[in-house]
Amino acid sequence: GKAISYFEHMKLSKVQADRISCNIIISCLTKLEKYEDAIQLFHEMRTSDCRYCRPDVVTFNTVMHAYA
Repeated sequence: GKAISYFEHMKLSKVQADRISCNIIISCLTKLEKYEDAIQLFHEMRTSDCRYCRPDVVTFNTVMHAYA
């Protein structure tokens, strides 16, 4: 969808995504049944140096749908 396209554009433009935008993208990916991509983004969040990108309770609840 468009949200994923914008997110990819942000990455290419070197714009740092925050937790909220990552959570939205994980939710979109899960709804589109792109579970591997959602889990990959989750792992990127976990290993990020950006403190505003760390997973929170919303992230964990959203990514659980990819494992269901």
